[in-house]
Amino acid sequence: MVYLHASLARMYTLMGRVPEAEREIAQAAAISVVGPHRVWQLEDAILFAYATGLHADGRALVESAVAASPEADRDAMLWWLLVKAIAGEAERAEAARSRRRTAEADEAVAFGRRFAHLLRTSANNAIAADGGGPMVRAELLSADAEESRLEGRSDPSRWAASVEARGKLEKPWELAYARYRYAEAMLASGEAHVDPAVPLRQAHEVAAGRARVRGGRPA
Repeated sequence: MVYLHASLARMYTLMGRVPEAEREIAQAAAISVVGPHRVWQLEDAILFAYATGLHADGRALVESAVAASPEADRDAMLWWLLVKAIAGEAERAEAARSRRRTAEADEAVAFGRRFAHLLRTSANNAIAADGGGPMVRAELLSADAEESRLEGRSDPSRWAASVEARGKLEKPWELAYARYRYAEAMLASGEAHVDPAVPLRQAHEVAAGRARVRGGRPA
């Protein structure tokens, strides 16, 4: 039931349906769970908190998820939520810089760096133990790309690497997001590795539900 409510919360958050997302998060939170189920319970609440600008709540929930993991230094269940937290802090830093709120931007950078360090420690330990796989590579490359946003300059080459890695997984929404950020970074930097309209159009097709699927991935 936790997984069901969390999945619905994620869907509603991505669709911008805030009341429905809040309802599902509240229903998931009402279920008593421990260990990995607690991480499932929290990860979409973290996505929602950052998506709605509740950064303090997001940070507190990340800390709770890390504390709930029996092996936070190698737990794959934490990677997705840590990448989302880094992205949320990057968003916060960008908004603060645009308003010349230096202290607020510095705070977001500090939290983002902390979450990036947690992710890299955990993922690299897992890689050392069993060699990892395409999923861990995608999460690490996405974190690298998000960290460039966090530091004040979204790096097109990092987003290109994230797009390539995401393209090897069966997660079209994550791939669409990486493509969107790739186009954004190229436009902001003037470094056009490809026509920015191409990844932007591909991302829009997925978001609008018009992408044709081949072999489980958007065409």
